[in-house]
Amino acid sequence: MSPQLFEKACEVFQRACKVVPGQREALLDEACRGDDELRAEVESLLNWDAQCADSAAAPTLTAGPASPRAAPDAPPPEAPEIPDYELLVHLGSGSAGDVWLGRNRIDGQYYAIKVLSGSPSRELEGVREYKGRVAEHPNLLRIEHVGRTGDCCYYVMPLADNARGTAPVLDPRQYEALTLALHRKRQGPLPLGEVLALGRQMLSALGHLHRQGAVHADVKPANIVRVRGQWQLGDHGLVSDPLRGRPHGFTPGYCPPEGPGGPEADLYALGVVLFEVATGCAPDRVAELLAGTLEIPGGEAGGRRLGEVIRRACAVKPSQRFGRATEMAQELDAVEQSSPDEAVRNGQRPGPRSWWKRWETWAAAVVLLIAGGMAIILAQSPATGPLRIQAMQLEHYTGKDHPKRVGEIGVESTETRFDDDAVAIHVELSEPAFCYVIALNADGGLQLCYPADEHEAPPLGNVIEAPVGPDGKAMLFGLTDGVGTQAFVVVASREALPPYAQWSRELGELPWRHCETDGVWTSDGGRLERVGGQRGELRPVPGPMPFKETVAALRDAQGIQSVLGIAFPVRPAKAPSQEVPGDPRH
Repeated sequence: MSPQLFEKACEVFQRACKVVPGQREALLDEACRGDDELRAEVESLLNWDAQCADSAAAPTLTAGPASPRAAPDAPPPEAPEIPDYELLVHLGSGSAGDVWLGRNRIDGQYYAIKVLSGSPSRELEGVREYKGRVAEHPNLLRIEHVGRTGDCCYYVMPLADNARGTAPVLDPRQYEALTLALHRKRQGPLPLGEVLALGRQMLSALGHLHRQGAVHADVKPANIVRVRGQWQLGDHGLVSDPLRGRPHGFTPGYCPPEGPGGPEADLYALGVVLFEVATGCAPDRVAELLAGTLEIPGGEAGGRRLGEVIRRACAVKPSQRFGRATEMAQELDAVEQSSPDEAVRNGQRPGPRSWWKRWETWAAAVVLLIAGGMAIILAQSPATGPLRIQAMQLEHYTGKDHPKRVGEIGVESTETRFDDDAVAIHVELSEPAFCYVIALNADGGLQLCYPADEHEAPPLGNVIEAPVGPDGKAMLFGLTDGVGTQAFVVVASREALPPYAQWSRELGELPWRHCETDGVWTSDGGRLERVGGQRGELRPVPGPMPFKETVAALRDAQGIQSVLGIAFPVRPAKAPSQEVPGDPRH
């Protein structure tokens, strides 16, 4: 099938899914008039998903991942009774069913449980293919158990790591699955070494799958999850044997031009994934890489070589692509060899010389401890690599008496209204460190959010919830009166920091002042990047420059190793026609 035919079939398919089943015949007669091959392809797409035939909404072309958890005021579906499991929290919904956070009643362990709805034959077929063919692999998500209860089927999987931080005891209400899609959204473009490591892990998984005579058919960031610190490829509902025919679905943007197919289609999708995480760009911009108008970051040698690998994986002609996962893995190894220092600097496999230097550090750290006698201990090696602020989330709440979550600023929410809005701040660091969280208020003032007391030194930690009250419990930060740009900045150091009152006096005056903006911005003191905005054209505006200058000043303060800030617009809560004369807030 030609790429042009496949593209046209997808277009007609999406149109057909938007009308009620009784009107589809007439739509196909008109759209496919005189083209029997096109009609056969569209009908095949419609037959792949039984649920699509019963829906007036436009579905995706794939079983897909669960959608993000619904807002608190949207009632979740009723939890069915699952043998030996208690369903605690509804995590999201996909075209084939609902995903729940569940706890085994016998061993007390937490799992992800997908409950299939409607006609689950396609999903069960994929799960059956997967369990029947594929042995356990460290980069493939296991399916622990498949069962049926009442009129629904379900399967049980290991629970992904919590994107909201690691706690000794999991709070189900604070759980969010850490997917590669979420990781990329929070981190932006990933370092070259991290991209190469991810690519090797996924190629190992796909190579294992392909050797068993199966294809995944839905490789994308939303289907790659981190489990116990390891990236694993999940959502096996579309796994199939390519010798029995084409896979049963696909995701637009990750599917080759000629449509879903064999192992080379999985490698094409992985090429798109590597492009996404290396550049931070959407999948549809792969064409710019192929045309030579967009380059991969990561240094002159490493970035260029990685770009060549992705270009081959995503070549328009199938004959020009990788045929086997091992081929693509060898090319990624060559990328690392072309820039070994970059890969090691970004946290990947150290070479022999790096390990030798580390042993030298450890040997030098052997000291004598006198405590009732002489004892020799081996000190732990000092932290290596840069201190990184891995995640910073601002959760937007509204309502003074009974706050309700609106969404994450920059993702689900782009602005707040100062009258009755508040935020909660969540920070994750690459290692335990000492931190301040500082509010840059819309009125031009500064305010400490963490720790609670400016006369107390900050404690050591790698997960921070701010602001905190005097009792150490997390609270909400109510926005100060004033229209303009509100920002929050995290300042981190490996070395102990003094109380904020003392530190800020030594720091001196910062360039923060009242300014305006129409979007959500992040800055590490060097780059200023836009991550969200109101509807309409996304364009740079001069408003947030005091924000960048302030973050840069904090980054350059003595002893500080890492900073990260987020800025967003604050607007009046009332429309101009409702303003109260003389109200200073307007």
